[in-house]
Amino acid sequence: MKTIAIDIDNVLAASAESFVVISNKLFGDHITVNDFNEDWQKMWGIDHEEAVRRAKILFEHQYQKGYLPTDGASKAINELSKRYNLVLVTSRKKISEDLTRNWLKQHFEYPFEEIVFADFWDDDNENAKDGHLRHKGDLFAQVGADFVIDDQLKHCIAAAEQGMQVILFGNYSWNQANELPNGIVRCKGWAEVVNSL
Repeated sequence: MKTIAIDIDNVLAASAESFVVISNKLFGDHITVNDFNEDWQKMWGIDHEEAVRRAKILFEHQYQKGYLPTDGASKAINELSKRYNLVLVTSRKKISEDLTRNWLKQHFEYPFEEIVFADFWDDDNENAKDGHLRHKGDLFAQVGADFVIDDQLKHCIAAAEQGMQVILFGNYSWNQANELPNGIVRCKGWAEVVNSL
């Protein structure tokens, strides 16, 4: 059975929508989904120290707990699980593992047994400040992915360069490109994903 590596945020979870609401509430910002960027410092227009302070507050509030699944995600996962081995590869911090597993159990019937957490943003990683520059290419290879579904173009490019078939998920402000590299197709939602696999 072939393996699909799937991202969580903005793929399984409608993360950006919830993130901007809690960010605006906690910090008095006025950011929108179109402003969302995984580089929070850039998104907020603040220095690194302030971004770290805000990130700590967000984690204390378990900001990911209230995320809703993206439209059609649960149904699609049930369908794909009949034909593929499904593995999650996420840029989330390892500290959110319990919250993430509980969220998945709440919203999905499929038991995601393997979840790989990249250490891009973990505080003990000396490169955490530059986490937005790193990609998941090696992690996709590590789990033996034949297919990848992710909303970040850099992760998709890294997977395609290793010969994987890649779906760039969503039509978000942060994943636009004039032309997608070979091996990458865009699917705007889960119905398109299921039809393309």
